[in-house]
Amino acid sequence: MNYFQYYAQHVIPTGLKSFSYAFQNWADYMTGNYKDYISYLTEDPEADCRDWFWSVLGEDNVYPKEFIEYLENMVDQIDQGEIQTIPFNFDSLDSFVGLEDDDA
Repeated sequence: MNYFQYYAQHVIPTGLKSFSYAFQNWADYMTGNYKDYISYLTEDPEADCRDWFWSVLGEDNVYPKEFIEYLENMVDQIDQGEIQTIPFNFDSLDSFVGLEDDDA
């Protein structure tokens, strides 16, 4: 991955996505559109909308180029069989976390 690919495929799309989320929160806050911000933790949807706006402004999901290359390399190694993975049985997950059906 060269720097052009890194910026074109990761940095710019991620930045635009974060900006669009922040703009949507800002628009909801300015227009009083709080219906999507009702929380079970608070009784104030306006405060939830405001808090989401400020938290989205602080988001930074842009990862360093080296980390992206490391992940791509690891996926390639797994696909080629160079790295052994441990299979996971998702059917046993329910009983592991105590969600098994009591009627069975």
